[in-house]
Amino acid sequence: MSVLKPIVRLNHFLYQELCIKFAMEIINKFLNLKKMKNFKLLVIVIMFAFIGSSIKAQIPQLWGFTSTGWLNGAENNGACFKINGDGSGFQQVDSSCVDRPCALIYSTPLLANDGKIYGIIEDHCGIGYLFSVDPSNGTINYLYHGIDQFAGSYNIQGSNGLLYLNGYSDSAYSCILSSYDINAHLFTTLHYFNSFATGKGNGGAIIEANNGKIYGATGQGGDITYDTLGYGLIYSYDINTNTYNVEYIFDSLSSGGLSLMANNGLIYGNGNTIFSFDVNTNTKTDLYTFDSLTGWGFSGRLIQANNGLLYGATSRGGANNVGVIFSFDISTNTYTDLYDFTSLSGTTPLGGLIQASDGNLYGTTNEGGDTTINALNYVGVVFRYDILSNTYADLHNFNDLIGGQFPSGSLIEIGTSSSCNANFTLTPDTIPNHYIAVNTSSGSGPLHYYWSWGDGTHDTTQTPSHIYADTGIYTICLTIMDSTGCQSTYCDSS
Repeated sequence: MSVLKPIVRLNHFLYQELCIKFAMEIINKFLNLKKMKNFKLLVIVIMFAFIGSSIKAQIPQLWGFTSTGWLNGAENNGACFKINGDGSGFQQVDSSCVDRPCALIYSTPLLANDGKIYGIIEDHCGIGYLFSVDPSNGTINYLYHGIDQFAGSYNIQGSNGLLYLNGYSDSAYSCILSSYDINAHLFTTLHYFNSFATGKGNGGAIIEANNGKIYGATGQGGDITYDTLGYGLIYSYDINTNTYNVEYIFDSLSSGGLSLMANNGLIYGNGNTIFSFDVNTNTKTDLYTFDSLTGWGFSGRLIQANNGLLYGATSRGGANNVGVIFSFDISTNTYTDLYDFTSLSGTTPLGGLIQASDGNLYGTTNEGGDTTINALNYVGVVFRYDILSNTYADLHNFNDLIGGQFPSGSLIEIGTSSSCNANFTLTPDTIPNHYIAVNTSSGSGPLHYYWSWGDGTHDTTQTPSHIYADTGIYTICLTIMDSTGCQSTYCDSS
């Protein structure tokens, strides 16, 4: 295999043309040499168009949900709010459940490619709702009646445009994996988690890996040899063949939820440990065990920041036993306790962190707040953490009367960044068995890349090239993750 990295910049057309000509000359010579030796080759050269990949300096606008809220002086349930990254502009956009007095919002908001925010209401008096919020005008629409969702749950939009949801169906009395078509307004139940053999108690994050499959974890099921409920398992769901498979069964030593696929191609998860999972070998490796001194009781998901480190927050442990912010270096398996929460700065973070387009980490706590300002400020905060200066800032204190209370999900960024999108164009060249691909992926950068060539090999650079050992039909997949934690996968066949 030969690696060639032509440098392509859209504002230097002459330089780009020279680079491409130079690259073609090298590849032609290489191909001629190989043909003399009777080798059959297929060559893919990836070039990059710089689209939305630089960190922006604007103040980010953040949106989130609180589990309960207030509107016009009356208590309702499940508020939607927005706030700027400097703490200004806090506003309760609307109460999502004005006419649904038993409803709470535990889910993390999902920004889809239609520009709308999606979430799920858990209704304690009946069956919950999938709803959308238009951030341009605050309009809320109820889309499907029949799904609940628990705290710490995350939904995704797949590479096929469908929303994938993990929740609870009251009608079937079972946890479910489901999809929703935002164009056709069609809700489909894909799998019931109602068997110990195939998993029970679905929750946490679901992610789409670079092989076109969705991965998640259950809290029960699997091995019931030492526990009647089991310790849970890791599953996959192929969105192309609609096939569900059990990939790994947790044991008594380590279980938990999945968080992300990092730029090294491994899935990382967390529970009582931080662990990695290799989708190619179905191998799980425990990397770090949480403890009470440096943080435990992990609830939210991990993210990978633009410096390559993983970041997260625990709901317990640390100096004050109310949680910590930490980093984890996947190259050295080094855990660092960065900040210990206090009762005034916020306690018990249940949602994960995001890295916004300004490079800072943002999150919420479910409880705590500065009661010296207002005695009612003990129902959660919005905070910022600067990973360059290692400084923490309390941006907003929720209280019992204004703007919602008890946030339990992660934030999302809107306005200064858009949802990320993995994409590349693949075009046959004049040279036989030679294709030119241009990487046009977008997101709040820097972006992390994972190329899967369809022959068992992969690359993690922005502009790789690849030579196959033989001609054939190969499916190339590109998975990206941007600095906000947004993840997207795109596949094409050569």
